[in-house]
Amino acid sequence: MTNPKYCDIDSTFGLHDYQITVDIRSSTQSYFCEVFRKVFTKDIHSGYAHFVLVDSDDSSKKFQSSTMKLQTNKIEYDWKSMITNGVVKNMAMMDLCVQDEFGENFHYATLPVLIL
Repeated sequence: MTNPKYCDIDSTFGLHDYQITVDIRSSTQSYFCEVFRKVFTKDIHSGYAHFVLVDSDDSSKKFQSSTMKLQTNKIEYDWKSMITNGVVKNMAMMDLCVQDEFGENFHYATLPVLIL
């Protein structure tokens, strides 16, 4: 009997049933937040997995409202510290959370992104 926790080892099936959450936000509001469920990939090279979240053929319809919000809002990142504060224009933070097929956190990152 095999342990179901290790079913991703077989490269024939690849990584499957992952959930990826992407949130592009400022310190006070979210500009784009999507949860991608049942994500899979067989594209694994040098220890890195390449997940395709949006197919270019249907992305214009599915994300029209979210991308419109990114284009119409004045994107800026407010920050404060004990010494100073400021605003960075056209900058946001991107939170990325990857969960495996068992709902356990696999990877999490927060990165600054430039919105053009």
